[in-house]
Amino acid sequence: MKDSTVILRLSLCELTEQLQDGSLSAEEVLYAYMEKTLEQQRKLNCCTGIILDCFEQIKTISSCKKGPLYGVPISVKENLCLKNQDSSCGLVNRLEQPAGEDAVLVQVLKKNGAIPFVRTNVPQALFSYECSNPIYGQTVNPHNAGKTCGGSSGGEAALIGGGGSVMGVGTDVGGSLRVPASFCGICALKPTAGRLSLKGCKTAYGQTTGMETFPGTELYFVMTRPDCVTVPSTAGPMAKDVDSLAVFMKAVLCDHLFSLDPTVPPLLFNEEVYRSRKPLTIGYYDHLEQTPTSPSMTRAVREVKALLERAGHTLLPYRPVRLSEAAELASTGILADGGASFLQQLKGSSIDPVIKAYAVAFGLPIWLKKLLSIILRPLVSFPRQCSKYRLKRVGPKIDPRGVNYKGPQFTRKGPQFTRKGPQFTRKGPQFTRKGPQFTRKGPQFTRKGPQFTRKGPQFTRKGPQFTRKGPQFTRKGPQFTRKGPQFTRKGPQFTRKGPQFTRKGPQFTRKGPQFTRKGPQFTMKGPQFTMKGPQFTMKGPQFTMKGPQFTRKGPQFTRKGPQFTMKGPQFTMKGPQFTMKGPQFTMKGPQFTMKGPQFTRKGPQFTQKGPQFTRKGPQFTRKARHLWSSLDCVNDTIAEWRRLNIDVVLCPTMAPAFSVLTNLKLDRMNPHMSIYNTLNFSAGVVPVSTVTAQDESDLRHLERGDLFYPLKEAVAGGLGLPVAVQCVALPWQDELCLRFMKEVEELVQRADHH
Repeated sequence: MKDSTVILRLSLCELTEQLQDGSLSAEEVLYAYMEKTLEQQRKLNCCTGIILDCFEQIKTISSCKKGPLYGVPISVKENLCLKNQDSSCGLVNRLEQPAGEDAVLVQVLKKNGAIPFVRTNVPQALFSYECSNPIYGQTVNPHNAGKTCGGSSGGEAALIGGGGSVMGVGTDVGGSLRVPASFCGICALKPTAGRLSLKGCKTAYGQTTGMETFPGTELYFVMTRPDCVTVPSTAGPMAKDVDSLAVFMKAVLCDHLFSLDPTVPPLLFNEEVYRSRKPLTIGYYDHLEQTPTSPSMTRAVREVKALLERAGHTLLPYRPVRLSEAAELASTGILADGGASFLQQLKGSSIDPVIKAYAVAFGLPIWLKKLLSIILRPLVSFPRQCSKYRLKRVGPKIDPRGVNYKGPQFTRKGPQFTRKGPQFTRKGPQFTRKGPQFTRKGPQFTRKGPQFTRKGPQFTRKGPQFTRKGPQFTRKGPQFTRKGPQFTRKGPQFTRKGPQFTRKGPQFTRKGPQFTRKGPQFTMKGPQFTMKGPQFTMKGPQFTMKGPQFTRKGPQFTRKGPQFTMKGPQFTMKGPQFTMKGPQFTMKGPQFTMKGPQFTRKGPQFTQKGPQFTRKGPQFTRKARHLWSSLDCVNDTIAEWRRLNIDVVLCPTMAPAFSVLTNLKLDRMNPHMSIYNTLNFSAGVVPVSTVTAQDESDLRHLERGDLFYPLKEAVAGGLGLPVAVQCVALPWQDELCLRFMKEVEELVQRADHH
């Protein structure tokens, strides 16, 4: 029998080779990893329980000797169903609800000879980048117990990072595979949603029934509730190296998976793409605007970029398109019901400190949420404010859109405009704006002074208490004269004249609730009332209204006239301009057609469709925050990739690991991960470095009050912790993503050896 330390040092490829040729037995490997897992559990609290069925499975494992994962012990995230076991997602109300069968992925792994032997911890409701719940407690980082292991697949990452498992399975809906892998120094792949089955994977809202497709789309969305479509979720592998991820994908993408879940496209693993070594065209960015980025994240991307260039690849600057929309879609998609379902699942359970702030926020009354959004919006929206650290690091480097950033109180230059500050000059083809109390010039108008003059082809406006002139009217005075073709209005106790009426002083009388109002045009009397004049007569409470333009009768009413006829309470309306029918209605005419309650509206000016709708026209395009907006983000991003002719993208991933109980302060870092869930692109992380003393020193530029100061609180004290980069490929190109990850891994290892 081999020493267990020798077994634990083997990579997955080496392990499977020795299991297949008989150099190792499945029992030896299982017990070696079982012993190591128990050791790591005492240190990290990363497991929720041993899978006792593994001892029965090991007795019959010889029947699966031809499987590519024969004898390999695999850890499984707690939200994947196992027969006769609970999958609580850290929620007390999910206990004592054992599953009737294994999740599809678990069945496929067993069929291929793998032995699921332990289940790993998750945050409560799978809703945090930390890993803690009231049932199983807090899981910590294997490299520093004062840091978090990440979430929601945090138990998996901690166990693999600590050496207790050679490979595991997790899920990702907003970085839940990639963030823990980055924090714990291992590799992970978030495949395209739909590439692997989610049948039998539980969420905080219930068990998924697989992937639901929508007509006319190529995207898959998890239905966490029948009435609530969220951002794409996916299962994926986690392991010590990239080759292990490829072995996993090659093993599970098989006919057995496609037969158990017919909603999964029958796409086998493309070994040729993974093994290819042709040079790549790689887009890259080392930070996102308005998104906290640690010094080590930026440095890691730049170092890997240099290695890739030396290896013969082409690197092009790239910026994610529609970044803010994609990030917002991720957050609003996951919380499409405002957190109501999330709160429902927490009923009857104590709330873990890690997510308590979320629970409080989601439980606020709607009116208070709206008020707080108004108050807080200026504090969290800062397109013109930048971190002192980030400005120092980025310096004069030109970004892909041709803009220089300097500062901190700052100069920004580019083809569109020059902006200087701090109380500022802004120039460009459209206008010049100067001053602190300012002059603004351009082809449309000139605007000067603090209490100001504004000029242009349409009007002149002067004063502080002011003159305004133009073709439509003249307005003067503070207590004022206003003239124009429609009317004249004068004085503070005023006279207003025009073709329709004259109103003078208090020249009219209005009395009590049973009031009289008189004038040359009409008399109006009483509350249930008579109104007379040359234009029309209006009588009675349930009423008759007559005049040269129309007749209107009755409470459930008929309205007639030269312009149109309108009848009935659930109604028909006809005339030369349009026809309008029915309560769930059709409206037609030369200008547009409007149909149905969840409706289509068409015409020369615009098209408006659906309840969560698209509205288009010469003036604007307006799109709802739902599936079709996601598709627009995807299409625009793919178009940008094709314009640049890039194959993959290199970018930061969240790193290093946060201090425990600080993840709530860094929600603004989510876009680094979540935009690729919204886009449903393939994405993976590879560890490439560790935090250096210089990285720690660079954090000193962040002072209390800086917008990114919470980053300093969370990542300080991380010397020596792993730092990863993120590799991204287009949807369904998971093999290309893995190939790129493998390229990065090999280049970093070579550089370390030198």
